[in-house]
Amino acid sequence: MKSDGTLRIVPTPGSCKRTEVLFSWNVQGPPGDIDQPQNITVNCAVDTVAGTLERAGDGVARLDISIQKFCNESVSVSRSNVTLRALTSDAGVRDITLDGAHGIQLTDLTLSQTLLATNGAAFVASNLKVTNSATPVLVEDSATGRLDEPVLTDCTEACIKVNDGGSLNVNYGTLQGHDKNTGIGLIVENGGSIDLTGTAISNSMWGLDVIFGGSADVRWATIEGCGGGIIASGVVRVEDTIIQNNFGNGGLNVQPGGYAEIAKSKVIDNTGGGAGSSGGVLRISDTDILRNGGGGFGADLGGYVLMWGSRVIGNGDGSTSRGATLQILDTVISNNRGRGIEARNASTVLLAGTTVQDNEGDGIWLGDVSFLEVSTAAPGGPLTVVTGNAGYGLYCSPAPSVAQYKVYSESLTVSGNAGNDPEKQIKCVPAAN
Repeated sequence: MKSDGTLRIVPTPGSCKRTEVLFSWNVQGPPGDIDQPQNITVNCAVDTVAGTLERAGDGVARLDISIQKFCNESVSVSRSNVTLRALTSDAGVRDITLDGAHGIQLTDLTLSQTLLATNGAAFVASNLKVTNSATPVLVEDSATGRLDEPVLTDCTEACIKVNDGGSLNVNYGTLQGHDKNTGIGLIVENGGSIDLTGTAISNSMWGLDVIFGGSADVRWATIEGCGGGIIASGVVRVEDTIIQNNFGNGGLNVQPGGYAEIAKSKVIDNTGGGAGSSGGVLRISDTDILRNGGGGFGADLGGYVLMWGSRVIGNGDGSTSRGATLQILDTVISNNRGRGIEARNASTVLLAGTTVQDNEGDGIWLGDVSFLEVSTAAPGGPLTVVTGNAGYGLYCSPAPSVAQYKVYSESLTVSGNAGNDPEKQIKCVPAAN
């Protein structure tokens, strides 16, 4: 090309004059760094998933690997944007480690051991199946994940464990342990968090164990057939959930330092107690606690229970407190096989707008310098009614006990207890004003 912009065609690049510039077109240069999506099928009879990942390298475009049959191998994924999917119902690998990789999708896979997500990895697994493994899913070290409709069965240690800052969502899964004396359905600890929705947990020593530093949100779940339902020294929130037919450890147990909320749920037919706090804080609202073999709910070791808008029916005792505090509002405690409310060891019971009726023992029993305070939740609110109980309406144990009660604004009615025996309606010393 000349300096005035006109073109001259020459046979070779060396034919240009000193005042001309070589201009070429339709010439293929060296290949650029183009990263195209890849779709690869692995036949486990002749190839491996690990080998396919190694050959694909560390590109950034999505790598989609479809697996035929079961590959008896360990697979480690450190590159991001990888899909592993099963082409047949039994297709999968022995175990998978996701080490810092993001954008990982696992679809319809069967594992024989463990899915481990670590070092900040991020994944979504759909229809994951693992059986007869110690811990099928482990999420740790700030990894995040989501399990949609997992089926994890015959777990011998924990079906799912989340710790060290890991977080996991589990949606509509099935978690079944080895037996009610072994392992845990889910363990959350040490900064781990889990969000559990629509999942059935069964056949483990505990359905859910939230250890100090861990947190769990549970909704629309079922926990049944375990040694115990939920134990928490961390933080757990439960809503619209059924905790039923668990054994001696009961439905929900809050340990020292733990905090639990349960709302709009059912705690029913557990061999042990329904719900309790041993040195922790438990808030119960709009929940049915029915037909549990032990007490309906209670607290000890300095624990605190706040209950409102609930029904405590057909249990051993309705509620018990030993060296703890119960605050009960707008609740029905009835038809329990023992006392409606029992408080001892310097406990405090605060009642407002609550009905204690038709229990087979005393309505309210106080011992060991325990204290009962009755008021209304709001001015003009409903009274507390104690009626129809087989024993005393309100009874305080004799000296040297100095259990007492105090009633504000005529907020307590006690009548019709012990076959209407007037001597057995209230036998207790009112506190001085």
